[in-house]
Amino acid sequence: MRFYGIHPTSIISKEAEVHPECDIGPFCFIEGKVSIGKGTKLDSHVRIGNQHGIIEIGEHNHFFAGSVIGGYPQDRGYKGEDTKVVIGKGNQFRECVTISLGTLKGRGQTVIGNDNLFMAYVHFGHDCIVGSGNFVANSVNLQDMRSWVAKQQLVVFARLTNLFALVIRVLSVDTVR
Repeated sequence: MRFYGIHPTSIISKEAEVHPECDIGPFCFIEGKVSIGKGTKLDSHVRIGNQHGIIEIGEHNHFFAGSVIGGYPQDRGYKGEDTKVVIGKGNQFRECVTISLGTLKGRGQTVIGNDNLFMAYVHFGHDCIVGSGNFVANSVNLQDMRSWVAKQQLVVFARLTNLFALVIRVLSVDTVR
């Protein structure tokens, strides 16, 4: 039988909606307008949300230690608007993955699809769009509203910033099999 619960050292804001079948580990901090779907697990020291913005997380995601989801975008024009991070279902966010809120000058939201694996220290900057079924290796940084990752990609090395960057086929998943 699986245990679902919130560790007593974690802090969850009154605005947050956490499905009762979630595991929230020790020293997690969930702030603001956050919704977390069924079966999602947060290991220790995960931070989701902030005073501004809206974070929507689907079912059966796993956030490993040190992940920061829905932090302020690293953009001088951001003034605390209620922009978004939208995350699908079945994703794994390994240690210290960061995902920033969208901005008004961009799409207004950062979007992550379904069934992705993001290894340690991956960063998705404001307004990025990531499809489904992707594998993104350690320390990859996708920054800025013009960064996209299509579905079923293996991204081993990328630092996409200030370019119209569309990663269509870095290395096909079919090639890896």
